[in-house]
This record gives sequence, C-alpha cells and structure tokens, in this order.
Amino acid sequence: MFKSDNFYNLKISLFLGITGALLANLRFSIPGITGGTSDAREIAALISIFFLTKWPFSILVGILVSLGGPYNALPTTLLMHIIAIPLAWFFINSMKKKKITLIKLSTIWVIFVLLLYVSVYSTVFVISQIIFQQLPCKDFFITYKIFLNAVFFESIMTSLITSLSLVIIKTRTELKDTNLKLLEELQLNKAMKSDLIKAAKYQSISSLSGGIAHDFNNLITGISGSINLIALNCPKGITLQNNIEIAQKACKRAISLTNELMLFARGKIFDKKIISIREIIMDSSTFLFDQTDYEIAINLATKLWDINCDTVQIEQVIQNLLINAKQSIQDKGKITIIGINIEYQENNATINKGRYIKISITDTGKGIEQKNLNRIFDPYFTTKKSGNGLGLATVNSIIQNHEGYIFVNSVPGQGTTFTILIPAVE
Repeated sequence: MFKSDNFYNLKISLFLGITGALLANLRFSIPGITGGTSDAREIAALISIFFLTKWPFSILVGILVSLGGPYNALPTTLLMHIIAIPLAWFFINSMKKKKITLIKLSTIWVIFVLLLYVSVYSTVFVISQIIFQQLPCKDFFITYKIFLNAVFFESIMTSLITSLSLVIIKTRTELKDTNLKLLEELQLNKAMKSDLIKAAKYQSISSLSGGIAHDFNNLITGISGSINLIALNCPKGITLQNNIEIAQKACKRAISLTNELMLFARGKIFDKKIISIREIIMDSSTFLFDQTDYEIAINLATKLWDINCDTVQIEQVIQNLLINAKQSIQDKGKITIIGINIEYQENNATINKGRYIKISITDTGKGIEQKNLNRIFDPYFTTKKSGNGLGLATVNSIIQNHEGYIFVNSVPGQGTTFTILIPAVE
C-alpha cells in the first residue's frame, strides 16, 4: 500500500511521464528557425517537477518520457533524461526555499533551462554518441555544435512555456493559501466574537445573580429561622406541623438555590489548597448513592496526581455531574466514574500542554439531543421540568476558574459522558 504522499507523486509521474512520451511522437520543425526536428516532451517532464514532492519520482518521469523514442537512440535519450530531470527537481526545490519574487524566480528558471540544454543535454548526447555510436573524439565539438543548433528553438520554447507554467502554478498555490488563511481568520474572528458575547452574557448574569442571591438569601434565612422556632413550639401530629415541615423543606431548597447562584456569581476561587480528588469522588458517590439501588462503578488510577483547588467548588462539580447522571438514568442503568493521569506534551486547538487529572462520568441514560449540546452550559438553560439551569453552568464556571476544561459527548438513547480536565500539581 502506498502512503498518500507517495500515491500523489506516482499519479503525477505517470500522468506527465506518459504525456511526455506521447508528445515525443509529435515532432515539428520550422524552416530557417529550427536546426532539426523538435518535440514537446521536455515541457511535460519539466512541468512535473513543479508538483513532485520527492525526487526519486523525477527519475520515473525521465524514464517514461524517454520511451517516446526514437528507439534506435533509446540509451542516449534515457541517459539524458534521468540526469536532467532530477537535476531540475533539486534546482527548483532549492529556489522555493529562498524568499525571491515570482518574476525573479521565473527569470532564473528560463536561464536554468537554457543552461540545461547547453550543458547537460548536449554533453550527454555527444558522450553517448562517442560511447554507443563510436563517434571519433575529435568530432566532439562539431557534434556539440550540431546538437545545439538542432535544439535551439526547442530550448527557447521549453524554457518560456515551463516558466509561464511555473508562474501560473505558483500564483494559484499562493491564492489558495491566502484563501485558506482568510477562511481561518474569519472562523477565528467568528469564534472570538461568539466567546466575547458569551463572556459578556456570563458577566451580566453573574452580577445580577449574585446581587439577587445575596438579598434573597438574607430574606430566606430569616424566614427559615422563624419557621424553625414555630416548629419547636408546635405539637407533633397536627396538620400545622405537616405544613411547617413542607415550609422547612421549601426553605432548604431555596437556600440551596441561592448558594448555587452565589457560587456561580462569585467567579473566582477563594480557598485553594493541594488535595487528592480521590476523596472528593468517593465521598460524593457515597453521599449520593449509599443505600440506593443505583449501579455505580468507580475506577480511579492508583496514584492520582494532586490538584490545587477550592475544595468546596470541586465538590460542587463532582456532585452536580453525579446528580445529572442520576437524573438521566432514572433508576435504570449504570454510572461509571473513571479517573486517570494524563499529560499533553504540546498545545493543541483546545488544551494547553501540561499535566492534568482526567475525570470521566458516564451514564447509560436517555442522552442529550444534538440541538441542545451547545447550550447545556448556558445559565438557566434546562430541559428538566424541575431544573433551574444552574447546575452545569456552575460546573463550567468552576472548571474555567481552575484553568481546566470540560467536554461532553452524548448519544440520544445511549447515554452521556462528561469529561473534566483539571491541572495537576507539578
């Protein structure tokens, strides 16, 4: 099997090599201008080197164009082309590495092709005549002059046409590269604009949420305290006591909601310390799934790297993701937690190089529809009847504040995997 690059070079070699062999049979002469018959095989052969990325394929081109004949001079023709075509390949590739203008490059190429005829083609032809045709050495310069006269028009024609081809090919390549760069810049600008809009949206929502949550928390704390005092002085078993318990649960829910709002709104880390996330995962899974029928599997690396984090916030991340998985499977299915160490040696499109711990939480629930995947981290977006749309938004905000990354992969009807990367302590 050829690799893609070799296959590309082979296609170019076969196409232009065979084309050159066919052009060798289309001989022409112009009385008074050409000293003999000329053909256009050199044009196809030399144009091929503008496309070839590996020099051995230039030898293949040289062999193929030589098969165009004349067959009684095949050794001479073959020797000329397997020397000249690779030489031209090395020359043009050395020129590509230099920062010169296209006009200068095309001019240099014209001169090079003329020199190719004057030196390589003519010298190889005469030496071949001496070797294969027993030409007397004393006739070297006479034969050399005759050959140059015969190929004079062909050398001019070949140098000009291939130079024009070089200009067209290089211009087309540069335009293509420019268009690709412009497209990449447009996509980058679009992504940056989207990120700026999202950041502004997060900032405004965070400020609003923080203010509302703070005031609401003060109110609900007072209400909750009053209800607790009433509950202490109310006889058990009466209807009022049941109503008070309902009110207490509602207060706890309201306090929990305001805590989430304030956590989302504060936008920074308050209490960082070096910990092992293993304990957080084990404690959170025990708290949420102990004495339940949920099937949960935990597979953590033996020596997970430590992380420098706000413990309360990372606990919130793990618990929110586990609650999300728990709600997704609805008493049916399995939740799997996997934790490993991972190191990226280089920056890529989404992740900076460095050491991370990678935590994946997978459920076999109903999954997330494709149209909702890009919105699940937006504040207040939810598809749940009882949801508030802050759980995943809070998770995303916390992970970003820890300079980490969060990814989601979901297939409707099969399940969802949330993956978080948190920088590890060096």
